[in-house]
Amino acid sequence: MNIDIRSNLRTEIEMTRHKFHRLLVNIPEAALKLLSKDPSWSNDEVLYRMSVASLIIPHILKNNAAENPSLSSIPQTVKWPVIHQTMEVFVRSRAANSNHWSIAWQYDQTCALVLEVLDGISDNSFDQLLQISDSVPLLPGLVTVEQLFHYSKHHFDTYSQQLNLDQ
Repeated sequence: MNIDIRSNLRTEIEMTRHKFHRLLVNIPEAALKLLSKDPSWSNDEVLYRMSVASLIIPHILKNNAAENPSLSSIPQTVKWPVIHQTMEVFVRSRAANSNHWSIAWQYDQTCALVLEVLDGISDNSFDQLLQISDSVPLLPGLVTVEQLFHYSKHHFDTYSQQLNLDQ
């Protein structure tokens, strides 16, 4: 049963990656610097934020490994660069020098890491509960490991709607 969960999650993450790339190639270069539908963010900032958002998955798993020893196989190189208070500064500074290629590359790197982490989850861990900080948008306070991996799709679905493609 959990092999099916892993396979379904892998498929969902890969499909979301393909959707991201399809979206990205259809955005004209000039539209990157436009304000998004949320006027506090530009399109390139929203896209960069989307490219790193799933790094929260291994971060949350690492933070919960003390209570759930089966989650301790998360690579130690995983770093979640975006604490709620510094997210704006981090995203804005990285997005300022971004382009289609760099955003796509970052999304692919994040996706590859999330899939590596997914492969390292033990079969009996998908229904374990994880505590989520209140500062993490789009995630309730308590989720299962399986629900956490759905974050990639949920984040894409939510933030892709913020893009302003009207020139």
